[in-house]
Amino acid sequence: GDIGAELNHGRLLRLLKLVQRNEGLTPPKEVFTRWNAFCDSCAPRQEGGRPIRDPKLLKQELIRQFFVEELPRMFWEFLVKKIQSSGVTETHTKWTDFCDRYAPRMPNTQATRDPRKLDTNFLLAF
Repeated sequence: GDIGAELNHGRLLRLLKLVQRNEGLTPPKEVFTRWNAFCDSCAPRQEGGRPIRDPKLLKQELIRQFFVEELPRMFWEFLVKKIQSSGVTETHTKWTDFCDRYAPRMPNTQATRDPRKLDTNFLLAF
């Protein structure tokens, strides 16, 4: 199946809000600042010429573009690594199952599970 099929508009909105509010980023509000700059250059304009910044009013493709093109790949790698090391067995199992189902195969036929070796779209879909 399509690994991005479940990443609908509502989930993209929630994910955007979560990463914007992440207190552990340096500098603080980094994602929020990048989102505003992205919207200023890529989002459609409202009456009066101001860019739309409210993700509820934007297409999910634009939000996904922001995640993939504007946030560093290492951001997603770090997020998956943090999930992997959280000690929550259920979450780690979900990552393993997701990779086993959708990730490209290595030469030994095992699925790739290292987030550093996976596409940003794949990490985002998880």
